[in-house]
Amino acid sequence: MLTKEQVKVFEECLKDPKFKGKKFLKNLLWVNTTEPKYQKGECFRVSDPGHRVYGVPVRNFGAKIVEITSSIREEEYRYELEMLIKCNGKEMTVKAYKYESELIVRADDNVTVIGDPKNDCPESLDVCL
Repeated sequence: MLTKEQVKVFEECLKDPKFKGKKFLKNLLWVNTTEPKYQKGECFRVSDPGHRVYGVPVRNFGAKIVEITSSIREEEYRYELEMLIKCNGKEMTVKAYKYESELIVRADDNVTVIGDPKNDCPESLDVCL
């Protein structure tokens, strides 16, 4: 985290009309003065109905935070989440990426059990959330 003196120096640079790279400096200030709201290991319910796992839309699946990153485009943390999906004795780990504002409902764990979907569970599936 930045000290108050360091923040003051950067804020003075932002006021200078000749200073270039203000967007990067604003992001640097934000990242070094703002803590993520959630931490690794916390679990949430996530949805992405446009994607399917074992033929089932991803709705309210349990997911665990495994990585936290920031973006230069917006001042909001982005979380990499991991979901463990179980279906007919098979298991698959799927990743999802959500912003802080999208994480609302907490979950007990990151395991989702899909009960006997209409189609047989495929041997392998490529899912990008």
